[in-house]
Amino acid sequence: MKRTRIFLFALVFYFFTAPAWADEEPKKTPSESKAAADSAEDRLLKAELLEVSTGDLEKAMGIYRTISGDEKVPESTRARALLYLARCHRKLGEIEAAKKLLEELVKTHARERDILRQAQSFLRELSSGKPENPDFDWLKELEKSPEIQARVFDLAMNLVNLESDEGWRAYSQLLALGTLAAPVLERLVETSRDARQRFVLAMLLLRSGRYERLAAALETISAVIGGTIIGGAHRYQNIFSDFLKSIPGLPEEERRRLLEAVGRIPSGKEVEPYQELVRLWAGDTGDLPARLKKVIAAVDLFYYQQRLRTILDQEPAVKDLLARWAVDPEVPKDSPGSLLRFLMENAPEKLAAAHWLMELESLKGLHRYRGTPGPIRLDRPEDKEKYRLLQELEKLGAFGALKEIAAGELGNYAVNWFWYRYGSAGKLKEAPAGWAAVLRAAGKISLKVELTSKASVEFECGLEPLHHLAERNDAAIPEFAGALRNRAREFPEYFGYGERQKLEGDPERWQPSPRYVEAMAGLLETPDPVVQSIALEALAEAPAETAPEVFERVEKLLAAPSDPHAREFALYALLKRFLLKPELGPKAARLFLGEWSERAKASEIPEAYGSSPADKIGILGYAERQHVASTPPGLGPRALQIKRPISKFRESLAWLIAREKYPALLYPHILALAGSEEGIAFHEWYFRTAAHHEAIAQQLIERLDTVKDLKLQVSVVDLIDNSFYKKGLSPKIADFLCRGFLNRDLPTEARVTMLTNLFAEPQPYLFDRIDWAKLLDSDDPVLNEFADRLGNDFWWEVQRHVEQGKSVLYQAALKSPAASIRSLLLKHPSLNEEEREDWWKQALKDPEPGIRQDALNYLARITRADIAPLFLRSLEDPDAGVRQTAVRIIMKFTLPESVEALGKLLNDPDIKVRNEALMALKEIRQALEEKKEWDDLLKNLQSKGSAEKNGKNEKN
Repeated sequence: MKRTRIFLFALVFYFFTAPAWADEEPKKTPSESKAAADSAEDRLLKAELLEVSTGDLEKAMGIYRTISGDEKVPESTRARALLYLARCHRKLGEIEAAKKLLEELVKTHARERDILRQAQSFLRELSSGKPENPDFDWLKELEKSPEIQARVFDLAMNLVNLESDEGWRAYSQLLALGTLAAPVLERLVETSRDARQRFVLAMLLLRSGRYERLAAALETISAVIGGTIIGGAHRYQNIFSDFLKSIPGLPEEERRRLLEAVGRIPSGKEVEPYQELVRLWAGDTGDLPARLKKVIAAVDLFYYQQRLRTILDQEPAVKDLLARWAVDPEVPKDSPGSLLRFLMENAPEKLAAAHWLMELESLKGLHRYRGTPGPIRLDRPEDKEKYRLLQELEKLGAFGALKEIAAGELGNYAVNWFWYRYGSAGKLKEAPAGWAAVLRAAGKISLKVELTSKASVEFECGLEPLHHLAERNDAAIPEFAGALRNRAREFPEYFGYGERQKLEGDPERWQPSPRYVEAMAGLLETPDPVVQSIALEALAEAPAETAPEVFERVEKLLAAPSDPHAREFALYALLKRFLLKPELGPKAARLFLGEWSERAKASEIPEAYGSSPADKIGILGYAERQHVASTPPGLGPRALQIKRPISKFRESLAWLIAREKYPALLYPHILALAGSEEGIAFHEWYFRTAAHHEAIAQQLIERLDTVKDLKLQVSVVDLIDNSFYKKGLSPKIADFLCRGFLNRDLPTEARVTMLTNLFAEPQPYLFDRIDWAKLLDSDDPVLNEFADRLGNDFWWEVQRHVEQGKSVLYQAALKSPAASIRSLLLKHPSLNEEEREDWWKQALKDPEPGIRQDALNYLARITRADIAPLFLRSLEDPDAGVRQTAVRIIMKFTLPESVEALGKLLNDPDIKVRNEALMALKEIRQALEEKKEWDDLLKNLQSKGSAEKNGKNEKN
């Protein structure tokens, strides 16, 4: 018996002392065996706790087997594990298994004497079937051990700081010890003045069945878990919650004792709610409404939601009770939001709009607490909850509540949920009509939201979703029309949603419904130009069967002295209407001309145009106003003098023909109006502004033969240039240009411009369609301008392309009444040398003195002596300039026969001629004298040479 007592005390001493050093951080040593030993001891301790305190023999035995079979573990540790494993088999009544293990221990671990003695003692007890001391209660003896109780005291003192890991481990160990720790805990709970420690001590005693300590726990619970203790408060909450959850599993007798202990506690304001909470967990549901109301008013739902679910299953009527209390301000609630969310999860069918509004209000409070939120995303849990609430409100048909939300701080959530649910999903047609009022209420919101991490949508104004909805859902039209009528007051920042983007499920081209057309036509009477523009842009897309009365209103707006921006959109609507109704072409063209003419009268853009609120509109649906690519400047025809100034104001109409399809279709009607100066100027502006439409240029080319008006021909000449026929000059253009060039009724400048365009590709048009010989021999005033600007090019083309008939052209040019033509021919280097000499000689008889002078200068390039007589005859020319030029040329020839003719000029009426003649004579005389001296010298040399030759002959 003495040996058994020593063994038990040693075992328990180790059991209670091991946690002290096991809680400490293990020392790091280089020895692997030491590390293995420490680890094995820790596992052995864990198994002992499972065996002795919790009675979990299966888990304990698994750990014992692992340790006993691990060769790396020290032998003493393996021996103890084997001993404890045998003890577990004995507790399970498996005697043979226990005996077998003990016998194995005796054989394999003979060196471990202390453990061997214990094993032998166990074997004797098992063999005899009787313990050596059957009356010995070793657990009672442990409670009396000073060493063990000292260790319990140390662990209990660590409970002062449960927030630390050390304190939490102490709690876990004391909980595992159960009644072994009770004597020390009982003393401490009476003496401790620390609320946290006293609470934990009382809870440990409660878990050991000491229900009389419930009063001590409830006295401190408000201070510990009610919010006054901040750090690690969740651990105190979990301790109390775990206790409550353990109550339903207690035996009936234990629960009865617990209820009796609850009843003995004096009631008080702070204690009573927790008393009722314990009663509920213990199964006491008498006077349930009164008890629940007390608990809900003071206790966090965290402590009883599990129990409350059971109550709801047993008492379904409680759902209605809780639903009323959730929105009843007269019923106190510790956490109204928690109760509401509990109902959402467990009784959503009992909730009404008021419940969802309350939940959103709580979210709004969270919204304020956290500051300005980031982008809203449906793939984030915290945002999904908000959208779920909105979805529930929609299911309930609580659009009044949704409207209230949309007008408040959470309006962006409402708009975003709507767009996610219907807009981006292409289901606007399916949206309930109630959403229209909700979106209008959110109309002042400006938001950018992210539907997911990869998808986003932007709204500069919250009225944009309503605009989109009304265009696709007739039920929303009245609300949208009403919002537009009050735009200036309610939504002054709304100028339309910009460019229309195709949504999922939309047709290729949006077209308004008859009801939408009717609503927009009614808005034309609104004095707001922004609203008028929005309505007109929609009417521009109206279907062909739309009643004519609708567009009669549009015409009235165009004719009235209304906002100029609105007039632009009215004109746009009528021009687009022409696409569906081709018979409206002449009227559309006339209306366009009328508006253009009115704007052309202004020298600058009126101030009213820039100050109009509609000036801020850039894009409305398909109508894009401020992205006109390089609008050409308004240039009038060069020859056509328009007295009134060309206005910058008219350029604001350029967007009407910048991107649409109708400009080319409307062009024939525009051309048909070009019968007056105003019509011609409009036609030129229209053509230049819509020049990017190649079809317009082609139409003009095809109709050139119909352009009879001289002023229009002048304008057309200025419009047609090489850019329209880069692939080759078409016969139509060539015929028009040739006819215009030969038409003496046209201004000379315009005729030359036509001919300039012909020179782009001269063959075959330049010579096939114009009789140049006849023209050159005529008195046409265009010839002088032609010679100055295109003469050189012309003669080069003659040289390159005219195979026969060149002489005829040359003769015609020499006989031309236009002196510039005759002169140009003499200068052009395309003629060969023989031809040039012949034309130069003929030009000496030209009536134009300048040409005769040019002919003399060109002939002077010829160095043959037989050409000199031509210059002598020119000394008698009636023009002094010609005579002077002839003198200078003759002086270079130094002919003796020129002396007489020059002498006659010494009495010439022109003093310059006389001076030139005198200088020429001096030059010639000196040249002749030098020539005579050289002749005499040569004669002497020749005579001397002859004499010497004769002398040699005589000697021979």
